[in-house]
Amino acid sequence: MNKFEAAALPSASGLKPPPDTLPVSRLGTEQIPLAQRFDAWHEASAPLFDTTCLGDPGTFDAGATCYLVDALVFTRVHFGRMRFNRGAAHLSDGESDCITVQYYRSGSITGRLDDGTPLHMAPDRISVQDFAYAYTGTGETTENFGVVIPRRLLTGHDRIYRYSPMFSWSLDSPQGRLLTSSLAAIWRDLPLATRSQSRAIASGFVGLLNGLLSAKPAMEDRGALENAALRAMQDYLRANLLRLDLDVADLCREFHCSRATLYRLFQPHGGVKTYVRALRLEGAFRELTLARGHTRGRVREIAERWGFSNFSHFHRSFKQRFDLSPSDVLPPPAKTVALNLDTEPTYLDDVARLRGWLERF
Repeated sequence: MNKFEAAALPSASGLKPPPDTLPVSRLGTEQIPLAQRFDAWHEASAPLFDTTCLGDPGTFDAGATCYLVDALVFTRVHFGRMRFNRGAAHLSDGESDCITVQYYRSGSITGRLDDGTPLHMAPDRISVQDFAYAYTGTGETTENFGVVIPRRLLTGHDRIYRYSPMFSWSLDSPQGRLLTSSLAAIWRDLPLATRSQSRAIASGFVGLLNGLLSAKPAMEDRGALENAALRAMQDYLRANLLRLDLDVADLCREFHCSRATLYRLFQPHGGVKTYVRALRLEGAFRELTLARGHTRGRVREIAERWGFSNFSHFHRSFKQRFDLSPSDVLPPPAKTVALNLDTEPTYLDDVARLRGWLERF
């Protein structure tokens, strides 16, 4: 499981979203009649580009989950084969056009901007595109994560417009690692984020991108870069928790940093070892909530899998962390949620909501 798959999973804590959650638009194929799916997609995305289905519109498959986060729109979409055309009618006076960041988990899009710049987005890179240029492109069956950003928020937007209206970073590059880790972390938090947090979320991501685009980042952008580096390291640790040989040297080698930098970044968390131990305790807690038959032997097996060879130490640490003994953790009872179908919004509401957000650009 990669970090974006983890970001798409429901919260392991079982927390319900707070009442002031971020505005969200969901275009799920399960709620849209088959014959109307392409029309719904075409209408919602019309402020950015015209779309043409490359196949039978009656079998077209697409879906989108989009959050409005302050002035940014975070998107997760999938769609079948289609052609995109952003023409003169879509372009603004240059003040309200947007710049997008896109990561393609699968599929690709190829084409050309009207200044001749090649357009190519694929799963091995994270791409930045200036929508002040018209373009045409063809997309294969695709799933991608993206962010639509007002160009005025990026300090380097003039340089992008003049010299690099379409460029990308390899996922293996430092910039690619930082951006994908930041996107994954944001998507993990968005379902429980509140409107009061939206400005901080948006400013953090924009600050990171400004820092990456600048040869000499401003002090506030350096902070965003360091926060993104920390998130990338934390994602790496989460993905490798079951590796019992995981240590500080792995992080230094993976992220090309010194031990001093590493210790400084993790100091608020009590250090790397303390942070990893907390993650492993949380992992053991989650597995125990799903396990059947909480015998001492079963608990010991789970403890060892999560790196706790000393059972007494595990028991003490677990109780100190959760105020429960490992054997007290039981699977939560299943809950049935009754849906009031009379109050459920129709997909047309989501189409209109998303279109309204995109009309700002």
